[in-house]
Amino acid sequence: MDSFLSFANLVSFLSIAFVIIVSPGPDSLLIMDRSARHGAAQGRLVTWGVASGHLAHNVLCVLGLAAIVYQTAVGFMFFKFASAAFLIFLGVKAVLASRAQVHPEDSNSSAALRSVSSVQLFVQGFLSNFLNPKSALFFLAFIPQFVVPADTSLPAYQKLFVVGVVFSLLATFWHLCLSSLAARFGSFLKAGSLPKRLLDAASGGVLTLLGVKVLLERRPA
Repeated sequence: MDSFLSFANLVSFLSIAFVIIVSPGPDSLLIMDRSARHGAAQGRLVTWGVASGHLAHNVLCVLGLAAIVYQTAVGFMFFKFASAAFLIFLGVKAVLASRAQVHPEDSNSSAALRSVSSVQLFVQGFLSNFLNPKSALFFLAFIPQFVVPADTSLPAYQKLFVVGVVFSLLATFWHLCLSSLAARFGSFLKAGSLPKRLLDAASGGVLTLLGVKVLLERRPA
């Protein structure tokens, strides 16, 4: 147990996890987009969806299924294209919302573009994380580094799961903070219709470009 929860292991884990968590990626950008454009409540729902994606990856890693699915060329390509299509879809939707004219006769179409249910927001967060092949490969490559086979105080699968849950909790805390900050920032930009449309367009553009970036990524050797 000492080797698994040693001070050196803990410091190393927290240091690397911090760098990974605060680095911009599809999850954090989606949370910031929703929070800035529609408030912290929507950002929190997306955050819980992202956390569920972490849990799903963690379970797949523990069961050994992640290696089978994501380390094959077909599996990686499937999730890469699915993730890219999902991000581009969200980006285009945001851009279309920005183009909706703020006039009484257009209020219904504008509301339709912006309106999403709590379940949809949760699912968006889940898919953003779960479909991202980099997220899966992270759990495969990063988490096992802190599981020492020689330490038999706990089964390896339990140690894998514990480390994965700790990482997910840290990421969720950061995402909740990010959601709150983005919502406050967005409130300053939504005083008028023009800033709001510009915010929608900028968010949509970033998500679309991120989708293209995911599409161009190659599977690690």
